[in-house]
Amino acid sequence: MPKKYRKRTHIKDFTSFPIGKDYLCPICLTVYPRQYFERHHVVACVEQGHSLKRNVLLICKTCHAIEGFGTYHATHCYRIACFNLMLSIYGPLFLLQNRGFKEYIKGYFLSHPPKESWLRYFKDHAPNIKKLGYQMYNLYGNAILQGDDAMKELFESDTTATDLSITK
Repeated sequence: MPKKYRKRTHIKDFTSFPIGKDYLCPICLTVYPRQYFERHHVVACVEQGHSLKRNVLLICKTCHAIEGFGTYHATHCYRIACFNLMLSIYGPLFLLQNRGFKEYIKGYFLSHPPKESWLRYFKDHAPNIKKLGYQMYNLYGNAILQGDDAMKELFESDTTATDLSITK
Protein backbone atom coordinates (compact mmCIF):
# COMPACT_ATOMS: atom_id res chain seq x y z
CA MET A 1 0.00 0.00 0.00
CA PRO A 2 1.48 3.38 -0.94
CA LYS A 3 2.50 5.59 1.97
CA LYS A 4 0.07 8.36 1.13
CA TYR A 5 -2.87 5.96 1.67
CA ARG A 6 -1.69 4.52 4.98
CA LYS A 7 -3.50 5.69 8.06
CA ARG A 8 -0.85 6.97 10.47
CA THR A 9 -1.76 7.07 14.11
CA HIS A 10 0.29 8.76 16.76
CA ILE A 11 0.69 6.55 19.80
CA LYS A 12 0.65 8.78 22.84
CA ASP A 13 0.27 6.19 25.57
CA PHE A 14 1.30 2.56 25.98
CA THR A 15 1.64 -0.08 28.66
CA SER A 16 5.16 -0.11 30.10
CA PHE A 17 7.03 -1.25 33.18
CA PRO A 18 9.46 1.47 34.34
CA ILE A 19 12.19 0.66 36.85
CA GLY A 20 13.87 3.91 37.83
CA LYS A 21 15.13 5.51 34.61
CA ASP A 22 15.07 2.18 32.75
CA TYR A 23 12.28 -0.15 31.64
CA LEU A 24 11.57 -3.86 32.09
CA CYS A 25 10.75 -5.98 29.06
CA PRO A 26 7.79 -8.10 30.23
CA ILE A 27 8.69 -10.91 27.83
CA CYS A 28 12.40 -11.61 28.44
CA LEU A 29 12.43 -9.89 31.87
CA THR A 30 15.53 -7.82 31.14
CA VAL A 31 16.03 -4.16 32.04
CA TYR A 32 17.21 -1.71 29.36
CA PRO A 33 17.25 2.06 28.82
CA ARG A 34 14.19 3.45 26.96
CA GLN A 35 15.97 3.64 23.58
CA TYR A 36 16.15 -0.20 23.43
CA PHE A 37 12.36 -0.54 23.40
CA GLU A 38 9.71 -0.47 20.68
CA ARG A 39 5.95 -0.16 20.79
CA HIS A 40 4.15 -3.38 19.91
CA HIS A 41 0.48 -3.64 18.94
CA VAL A 42 -0.74 -6.79 20.67
CA VAL A 43 -3.79 -6.96 18.41
CA ALA A 44 -2.42 -5.79 15.07
CA CYS A 45 -3.98 -2.78 13.38
CA VAL A 46 -4.86 -4.94 10.36
CA GLU A 47 -6.84 -7.17 12.74
CA GLN A 48 -8.86 -4.17 13.98
CA GLY A 49 -6.49 -3.45 16.90
CA HIS A 50 -6.28 0.11 18.17
CA SER A 51 -3.43 2.37 19.23
CA LEU A 52 -4.78 2.66 22.77
CA LYS A 53 -2.81 2.06 25.95
CA ARG A 54 -4.51 -1.28 26.51
CA ASN A 55 -3.32 -2.58 23.12
CA VAL A 56 0.19 -1.13 22.84
CA LEU A 57 2.92 -2.79 24.88
CA LEU A 58 6.49 -1.55 25.27
CA ILE A 59 8.86 -4.50 24.64
CA CYS A 60 12.59 -4.66 23.87
CA LYS A 61 13.78 -4.62 20.26
CA THR A 62 15.00 -8.22 20.46
CA CYS A 63 11.62 -9.57 21.61
CA HIS A 64 9.83 -7.40 19.05
CA ALA A 65 12.00 -8.83 16.25
CA ILE A 66 11.47 -12.42 17.40
CA GLU A 67 7.73 -11.82 17.76
CA GLY A 68 7.57 -10.55 14.20
CA PHE A 69 10.21 -12.58 12.38
CA GLY A 70 11.25 -15.52 14.60
CA THR A 71 10.64 -19.22 14.06
CA TYR A 72 7.01 -20.27 13.84
CA HIS A 73 6.81 -21.71 17.37
CA ALA A 74 8.79 -18.81 18.91
CA THR A 75 6.54 -16.23 17.23
CA HIS A 76 3.50 -18.13 18.49
CA CYS A 77 4.78 -18.19 22.10
CA TYR A 78 5.74 -14.49 22.08
CA ARG A 79 2.35 -13.43 20.68
CA ILE A 80 0.42 -15.51 23.19
CA ALA A 81 2.57 -14.21 26.06
CA CYS A 82 1.93 -10.57 24.99
CA PHE A 83 -1.78 -11.20 24.51
CA ASN A 84 -2.19 -12.85 27.91
CA LEU A 85 -0.11 -10.23 29.71
CA MET A 86 -2.49 -7.54 28.47
CA LEU A 87 -5.45 -9.78 29.31
CA SER A 88 -4.16 -10.18 32.88
CA ILE A 89 -3.80 -6.39 33.24
CA TYR A 90 -6.94 -5.10 31.52
CA GLY A 91 -9.27 -8.12 31.58
CA PRO A 92 -12.41 -7.88 29.41
CA LEU A 93 -11.57 -4.32 28.30
CA PHE A 94 -8.62 -5.74 26.36
CA LEU A 95 -10.83 -8.34 24.66
CA LEU A 96 -13.67 -5.95 23.87
CA GLN A 97 -11.41 -3.45 22.08
CA ASN A 98 -11.06 -5.91 19.19
CA ARG A 99 -14.02 -5.42 16.86
CA GLY A 100 -13.87 -8.97 15.53
CA PHE A 101 -13.92 -10.44 19.02
CA LYS A 102 -16.72 -8.11 20.06
CA GLU A 103 -18.85 -9.26 17.12
CA TYR A 104 -18.11 -12.91 17.94
CA ILE A 105 -19.18 -12.41 21.57
CA LYS A 106 -22.35 -10.56 20.54
CA GLY A 107 -23.19 -13.35 18.09
CA TYR A 108 -22.56 -16.01 20.72
CA PHE A 109 -24.78 -14.34 23.29
CA LEU A 110 -27.52 -13.76 20.70
CA SER A 111 -27.62 -17.50 20.03
CA HIS A 112 -27.00 -18.48 23.70
CA PRO A 113 -28.64 -15.68 25.70
CA PRO A 114 -27.56 -15.49 29.34
CA LYS A 115 -29.83 -14.24 32.08
CA GLU A 116 -28.03 -10.89 32.10
CA SER A 117 -26.57 -8.77 29.32
CA TRP A 118 -23.28 -9.90 27.78
CA LEU A 119 -21.48 -6.80 29.05
CA ARG A 120 -22.72 -7.51 32.58
CA TYR A 121 -21.57 -11.11 32.20
CA PHE A 122 -18.04 -9.97 31.30
CA LYS A 123 -17.98 -7.48 34.16
CA ASP A 124 -18.94 -10.19 36.65
CA HIS A 125 -16.32 -12.59 35.30
CA ALA A 126 -13.48 -10.04 34.97
CA PRO A 127 -11.43 -11.42 37.89
CA ASN A 128 -11.49 -14.92 36.38
CA ILE A 129 -10.57 -13.60 32.93
CA LYS A 130 -7.63 -11.67 34.42
CA LYS A 131 -6.52 -14.73 36.41
CA LEU A 132 -6.63 -16.92 33.31
CA GLY A 133 -4.57 -14.35 31.39
CA TYR A 134 -1.98 -14.32 34.17
CA GLN A 135 -1.75 -18.13 34.22
CA MET A 136 -1.30 -18.32 30.45
CA TYR A 137 1.28 -15.48 30.54
CA ASN A 138 3.26 -17.41 33.18
CA LEU A 139 3.08 -20.61 31.16
CA TYR A 140 4.29 -19.06 27.90
CA GLY A 141 6.70 -16.62 29.61
CA ASN A 142 8.49 -19.49 31.34
CA ALA A 143 8.82 -21.34 28.03
CA ILE A 144 10.34 -18.22 26.45
CA LEU A 145 12.85 -17.88 29.28
CA GLN A 146 13.81 -21.58 29.03
CA GLY A 147 14.63 -21.28 25.34
CA ASP A 148 13.80 -22.64 21.93
CA ASP A 149 13.26 -26.29 22.93
CA ALA A 150 10.76 -25.38 25.66
CA MET A 151 8.84 -23.09 23.28
CA LYS A 152 8.70 -25.84 20.65
CA GLU A 153 7.51 -28.38 23.23
CA LEU A 154 4.78 -26.02 24.50
CA PHE A 155 3.73 -25.20 20.95
CA GLU A 156 3.48 -28.88 20.04
CA SER A 157 1.60 -29.73 23.26
CA ASP A 158 -1.09 -27.23 22.21
CA THR A 159 -1.88 -26.12 25.77
CA THR A 160 -5.00 -23.99 25.82
CA ALA A 161 -6.86 -21.96 28.39
CA THR A 162 -9.24 -24.86 28.99
CA ASP A 163 -6.29 -26.94 30.28
CA LEU A 164 -5.80 -24.50 33.18
CA SER A 165 -8.06 -24.45 36.21
CA ILE A 166 -9.37 -21.17 37.55
CA THR A 167 -10.55 -20.93 41.11
CA LYS A 168 -12.18 -17.94 42.71
